[in-house]
Parts: sequence; structure tokens; C-alpha cells
Amino acid sequence: MDQVIPGYMKTILCCLCVKVETRRFLWNAMVTYTALVNELLELVSQHPKFEVWRQQGKITRDEVKSILRPLKQNSVYAALPGRFFTSAELMVTYAFKSWLALQKHRHHQMVGKLRWLQVIEADLQAMPTSDLSLEVVQARAQQVLEHAEQSTDTQQGRSSFLSRKGKRRGNPLMGFLLDAYEAASDELERRAICYLLRNDLKVVEEDENPEVIQFRIDRKRIEVERLQDQLQSRLPKGRDPTDERYLEALGAAIALPDVDLSPIDEEDWSQWKAQKQLPLLNPLPYPILWGSSSDLRWSIIANSEADGQPSKRRKSSKRPKEKIQVQFNGLGKHTMSIQCDRRQLPVFKQFAEDYITHESTAEEDKFGMSLFALRSACLVWKKDPQAAVKRRKHKQKAKAQLDKITDYDAPWQTHRLYLHCTVDTRLITKEGSEQVRREKASRAEKLVAASVGKELTKTQQKNLKSNKTSVERLRRQPPERPSANLYHGNPDIVVGISLSRHEPVTAVVLDRSTDRALACQRTKALLKVRSIKKTYPNRSLLQRQKEQCRLVNRWRSQRRYNLSQRPEDQKHDNYRQQDAESALGDYLDRLLAARVIQLAQKWQAGSIVLPSLGNIREIVESSVQAEAERRYPKHKELQDKYAKQYRLEFHRWSYGRLLKYLKECARQHGLTIRQERQPKQGSEQEKALALIASAFL
Repeated sequence: MDQVIPGYMKTILCCLCVKVETRRFLWNAMVTYTALVNELLELVSQHPKFEVWRQQGKITRDEVKSILRPLKQNSVYAALPGRFFTSAELMVTYAFKSWLALQKHRHHQMVGKLRWLQVIEADLQAMPTSDLSLEVVQARAQQVLEHAEQSTDTQQGRSSFLSRKGKRRGNPLMGFLLDAYEAASDELERRAICYLLRNDLKVVEEDENPEVIQFRIDRKRIEVERLQDQLQSRLPKGRDPTDERYLEALGAAIALPDVDLSPIDEEDWSQWKAQKQLPLLNPLPYPILWGSSSDLRWSIIANSEADGQPSKRRKSSKRPKEKIQVQFNGLGKHTMSIQCDRRQLPVFKQFAEDYITHESTAEEDKFGMSLFALRSACLVWKKDPQAAVKRRKHKQKAKAQLDKITDYDAPWQTHRLYLHCTVDTRLITKEGSEQVRREKASRAEKLVAASVGKELTKTQQKNLKSNKTSVERLRRQPPERPSANLYHGNPDIVVGISLSRHEPVTAVVLDRSTDRALACQRTKALLKVRSIKKTYPNRSLLQRQKEQCRLVNRWRSQRRYNLSQRPEDQKHDNYRQQDAESALGDYLDRLLAARVIQLAQKWQAGSIVLPSLGNIREIVESSVQAEAERRYPKHKELQDKYAKQYRLEFHRWSYGRLLKYLKECARQHGLTIRQERQPKQGSEQEKALALIASAFL
């Protein structure tokens, strides 16, 4: 079923202005913390219960905590702040939860595809000896399909509940038919089910094409092989900020075989001579996670006080009169200043004002911290794009002052600290804060009422006391916030999005109450600016309205030129990476996302349905390989050449980036996001309508 994504959560980031001593301390501490996370990842994978967790597809935080506990006594990690151990526990739990869930999903996929292959191959073997005509099989298949659709519709309520829990589900109709095939004993029943499985769960009028059926079988077999390889994939690898693991792998790769072994086995010799790709691990330390707004302490001070000296800038330059500073639990008195975009400055200022107001209020008058817009944060190192310029300046200073030794090449000088914050955008406005306050107060009151008259354990008594405190504090109003009209869309109006190779995006607006399509716009229609009414002397009105439409052709021209010219430049060592194509593609994706949301707001849509790209890589790769083998059997070079050309044609648009911007815009404007698997057959408009129908089953 559909995956509902909260439309009010957003991540913002800012750069942190930190003293050199603090940067040095944090880099060294986070390198040690990364070693702790790497060791914890290895211990979890070697745990006796790991196979049980793999089968269940999950691991609990308490289980990771029990594995972490002995490491706290290790002298190597003794100097780490206590908060770093909590962050390591969270980091490893998140990493293995994601990996185990992905492996479980892959295993279910492989089992389903193997069942499909076994059923189809058995039916093809039995078909020559069967005396059932195609018309009889099609008639029975239609009856089986209607019965299967009715049976799966009865599970709608339970399936919707599972989807809200975030569990992935395959096609319910496919699973129902596979189960029905295994339970059926009648030959006609089994033949009818196989007919549906071969034809994408449909009854087609034309005769079956043996070549098409064989292509589908080959493609499914390749999908199974790829899934089997992925199930053997390596565990979470960790990071390598000190390059120790890379040097170890490099030493093992260039080491000569033992000369005392005589004679050397031919297979071992060929393996040693084979060139292998060295593992390239992320060289940055792991981020530090803070899971609550109470873990950050904010303050607002005057700029002169923050700098310790008056400003040397010209009077005409614009400079904020105040500076926002933040401290973190577990990092002592290390203070960091916020450097952010002007668009994000009001949000960070609200973080500080909420904290200052909360701390200055008497205990009996405090409001609930669950009404803070900040929900969680993490501290991240990133490479400084200006590091090369700063290094040249440091070298010039070092030449002038030879007696001074500078550390301009140190990693804490070539990297910068960033703060990533998760924000509940509802709590930025007055109306949204009131809505959240009522929801959380009602939820806490229900929990308190459910505990009345029951015998409670110590933990339950502690939770009850916390809920009572929450109810009391949620009755008080948070600090004053700016007022804004909340967007309330019509839940019956839905926007469906389909993606394709030939048409990057197609948006369809559907009224579910009348089952009528209100609008359908493709890429160029979305980019056309109909609000322009003024003409220029040398430009017609239509030319001005279609200025942004021509950006698509311009991007495609750049793409074709780069694809043809890049190999020639690389041969002559003249290739220089150009960002024009990437920047234009990024601009187009942002523009398309904004226009889709404008279309949704124009029709007062309540939700938007996006295609899921989860399996698109496997679908494309298996289809490409199967088609290459069909066109050029037993010609590996021609197969590889065809596959390469097809991939170049397919990956012309960054669909993942486009979906990312669509989600960001939808969340920002309060639309509910749903995701479904896009069907393979039909026009772009039909695919978008099928997505909407699948999302609201």
C-alpha cells in the first residue's frame, strides 16, 4: 500500500563559526568516536543472535546498548563524552535497522520471483500435453481475476493499517494468485492462474507471443540472480577518517604471495594477478546525533560581544546586530555561532527565543518543550570548498614568518562544522502551534485516562508522571509566533505524477468524488508562464511565455554535446569537468517541482501521489540484459555495447533529484505525500491515474 510521509518535517542546516581549539578538539574526539562506531558495527555483525535479527529484519536499541556497554570500559574511549556513546548507539541502531529491513525486503522479493518462475516454467512444460483451448482458459482466467480482486479488496482496512506502520508490501493480487495456484488441484484453475501471471494479471484479447513470454522469463531470471548477489552484499562498512583501513587494504593488495609455497597453485596465482578495486570508505567522521531539543542550549548576544572586538567592516555593509550561539549537552562550554542563510535566520532565531523564554519562566509556568519547533539535530563535518584558497594564504604567511609553524593542512582547518536541524514546520506559525498543542494534549490525556485504576510497574508509573506533566504544560500557550494562513486542501482532489524517458514529468489532477480528471499538464505545459501579458518589441507574447520551456531543449543539447565530446577530450587529456549541465538540470528540477505544487494549489488538492523509484534500477538492468541477450546471443561484447547505449539513453534525467524537490515543496506547502509503484504499461496520463487509484485503494 502507499507510504504516507509526514508533510510537516523539514531539515535545515547552517555552518558553525568555531574557534580553532574547539575544532581541533571536536575533530580528534569525533575520530575516536568513529572508531567506536566501527568497532560496534563489527561486534553487532558477529553477535550470536545476528542471524535471528537478519530473519526478523530488525534490531532493537536495547540489544545494541547491551553490546556497547563493555566498550565504555575500554581505555581508548575513556576520554569521550558520555553523549558520544549515546550517539554511537543511535547511529549503529539506525544503520542496522535500515540494512536488515533492506535485506529482508530483498529476500521476500527473491522468494516471490522464484515462485513466479517455478509456476510459469511448470505450466509451459505441461502446456503441450493439455487439451484445453485458449478461449476456455481465458474465460476461466477472467472469473479467477474477478474473484481475486474482490478477495483482496476485503483486506483493505488491514492493509491500510500495515502501510501506516511503514511496512513494505508487494502486489497483493500477485501473492493471492500464487497462493491460489499452490492450493488448486483442478487443471483448468491452474492454467487460468498461470495465464494471468504471464500477462501482467490481465486477460488480453490477442494471442500470446512466445518470444514475449520467453523475454519475461529471462528478465525475471536475471532479477533473481541480481537479488541473490545483493543478498551476499557486505555489512555496513563504517568510515575511515585516519586512512588506516585503506592503507591496510592497499598493503594486502600489493603483497607478494608466499615464496615458500612451491609449487604455486594456478588458481591462487590468477587471483593474485587479477586487479581488484580497493574499498574507498568515507573519510569523514560520523556525525554526532542529538535526539531532543533539550540537548541544545541557545543564546542571543550582540555582535561586538560575540567577536570580542568592534567590527572592521565598512559602515555601508549590512550586518546583523545580534548573533545566535549554541552549546551542546556533552560538549561542556564549547560555544559555536550560527552562520546561516537569511531565509533560515528566523527559524534559528525562534529556536533561541523558545529556549530563552522556557529557561527564564518559573517552573510552575513553563510550557511544554514538545512545542519547540526544533525536534532533533546532528553535528557534521564537511569539506571546506574554500580550503585551497585558505591554504595558499596560510603558506604565504608561513613564508613571511619562517619561525612560526602553522597547521593549515590539518583536517580541522580544511573541513567545516555544520549543524543539521530537523524542524516541525507547523510549530513555526501561531495557527500551526495551536493545532499541534491540541493534538498532543488530547493524546497525553488519553494515555493518562488509560492508566487510571491499573497496577503499574515502576517504568509505567514514571511514564504516567511524565504524561501528567505534559498535560499540565500543554495547557499553557507557547511564546508568540507569526500568524500565517494554513493550507487546507480538498482531500478528494489528488495530483498524480508519472515519470518517463520521453516526458520527464506528467501531472494529472483528479477529483476522486466524481472520478474526473480536472487537468493534465506535461513538462512544457508546466514550464509555460501564462501570467505574462506584456510583449517586448522583438519578442511575441508566446515567445515570452515559453522562455522557460526552451531550457529543456538547451539542457538536452548540452547533454548530447557532453556525451559525444567527453570521450574525445579524455583521450587527449583535455577533459575538464563542467558544471553547466548539472546546474541547469538542478534548476529545471526545482522549477518543475514549484510548478507542480502551484498546479496542486490552483485546484486545492489535498495530497500528491509520487512514483516510487525503489526498484527502478533492478527493473531497468534486468530488462536491458534480457534484451541484449535476445538481440545478440553468445556475443558478450555486442551485449555490453547495447546495454551501455541503452543506459545512456535512460539516465538522461535525474528522477531521484526531481522527486526530492517535489517532496520538499509539497511538505513546505502542507500537502500529504503518498508514494506508489508506477505501472509499466499505458500512456503517461494513464500511469498517473493508476498511481492515484493504487494509493487510495
